[in-house]
Amino acid sequence: NSPLSIDPTDPRIEQLIRYDANGSIVCDDPGKQRDLDKVLNLNLPFLCRNRKAVLTSFIESETRRSHGTWSDDALAQRLQELQTPVDGQLPEYLGVIIAWIRKRQGRRR
Repeated sequence: NSPLSIDPTDPRIEQLIRYDANGSIVCDDPGKQRDLDKVLNLNLPFLCRNRKAVLTSFIESETRRSHGTWSDDALAQRLQELQTPVDGQLPEYLGVIIAWIRKRQGRRR
């Protein structure tokens, strides 16, 4: 019942947050970070572990799939595939994968 300073449904959220290596969601704005931690409870230990595990699994499978090389085109295609709902559903913890792909694409630019 608390008003939020962060809207998790806003597509621009991806520019406000980042993911730490331990799977936690981090925001530089203290009020938004409080909402992530205390109101939305998005940094509970099991959620952080799940995000980290999903990302690790994704990187391993993509490394095998691409033989360790990712082109910008391949990354863009994979991102589009992941963001296309299957039976109306998107993969769990998709945000951490999207952030990883976009960060990797940014290194190439």
